[in-house]
Amino acid sequence: MTSTGGYDRSEPNGFRVNLYIILTSLLLIGIFVLSTFMYKTFISIEQDHFLETKTRSWATTYRQQQQDELKSYKWSNKSKGLVQVPISDAIDRLAQ
Repeated sequence: MTSTGGYDRSEPNGFRVNLYIILTSLLLIGIFVLSTFMYKTFISIEQDHFLETKTRSWATTYRQQQQDELKSYKWSNKSKGLVQVPISDAIDRLAQ
């Protein structure tokens, strides 16, 4: 009986080693692609929500300003004597 030094001296199966390396690489690439996709999706959803909230706030403010203008008196052209009249008053005057 000869002593082999306590370890296996046979050559590893090159095909299996290469197969495991390729499969591990594909798995890591898949995880990276999936993580990137999920990150971009979540960021996009968050940005959409932020923009929607900001737009809604802006639209509400703009609409309120427009309503205030329609309900107020002001000079359109003071030199020509043109006055802006509230829309409800203008309709009433036209109806008379």
